[in-house]
Amino acid sequence: MIRKFTKKDINCVSSLIERYLGVLHDHEYDEEATIKTLDYLSETDNNLFVILNDDDKVVGYINFHILNFPLISGKELYISELIIDEHERNNNFGTRLISFAIDKANESDCERIMLNNSMESISYKKNFYKKLGFSQRDTMANFILKISK
Repeated sequence: MIRKFTKKDINCVSSLIERYLGVLHDHEYDEEATIKTLDYLSETDNNLFVILNDDDKVVGYINFHILNFPLISGKELYISELIIDEHERNNNFGTRLISFAIDKANESDCERIMLNNSMESISYKKNFYKKLGFSQRDTMANFILKISK
């Protein structure tokens, strides 16, 4: 089952993020900041959805944003996060969340769906998104600017 993220999901999603970031070497997990962000999201109209297994346990989530782009003369659904519990992978939870996002994109008359995927991630190495019909851009670079606090 896929449903909207709520306050009761904060600890489960925070734990998923912590375990995911534990695999990466260039990211540190900040529990306080994560919980603060999740708490804020639980009180807003957001596009963060959780997926539950047959035991009603949260095993993953997707966070997406619908953006208007004059350049493409329409809307784009941008998937900013998709994380599945490492013990629940290969059970089609990720595929179900992508299908859910595609349905939301269609409902919102989006022109396309876009996401970034780390080349170090398991999903990239297993061609998860390519198998679902996504294509990798050869002509675009992903840039970030870290804002100092």
